[in-house]
Amino acid sequence: MLSPNPSDAGVWNYQNAWFHIGKFDKGITADYKIKSKGKGVYVFVVNGNITIDYQQLNTRDGFGIWNTEKILIRADDNAEFLVMEVPMNNYRIIIMPLPAEQTDL
Repeated sequence: MLSPNPSDAGVWNYQNAWFHIGKFDKGITADYKIKSKGKGVYVFVVNGNITIDYQQLNTRDGFGIWNTEKILIRADDNAEFLVMEVPMNNYRIIIMPLPAEQTDL
C-alpha cells in the first residue's frame, strides 16, 4: 500500500516506512517478516478479530510490536487490518484507548 521504494506497487513515500492492508477470511494465517533491524510494527484492526502471535485483537484495537523479526497473524473472523512498519529508534510509543462514547472516526 505504501513503501519507501519507488519500484514497489502502491504509493511511494519519503520515509523509511511500509503500510500494508490485510483482508483475511476466517482461519487464514500469515507470517509478516520485519524488513530490517530497528523497525517495529503497529497493527490496527479496522474490522473483525485477529490474533497477533498470542495477543487477540478486536475491531478498532491497536497493537505495537518491536524487538522481533516476524509476527504471526491469524484471522479469527473475516478481518481487515492495517500493518504499519516504522523505525523504532528515538521513538516513544503511547497507546491509549479511545473513550467509549467516541465512535465517529
